[in-house]
Amino acid sequence: MLKWELLLEGNVRDMDEDSQNAEPSQGSYYFVFGLTMVLLAVSMFKYPLW
Repeated sequence: MLKWELLLEGNVRDMDEDSQNAEPSQGSYYFVFGLTMVLLAVSMFKYPLW
């Protein structure tokens, strides 16, 4: 029984370390990309090169 408790405690500690060093979610990258494209389109129409 003690082995299982130590094993579970080690796994929980590993998950805590993983969550602290985790990268941002994929959705946040899509949000920033979409926002950048909108701002690029607005600036292209506001300050055209032609």
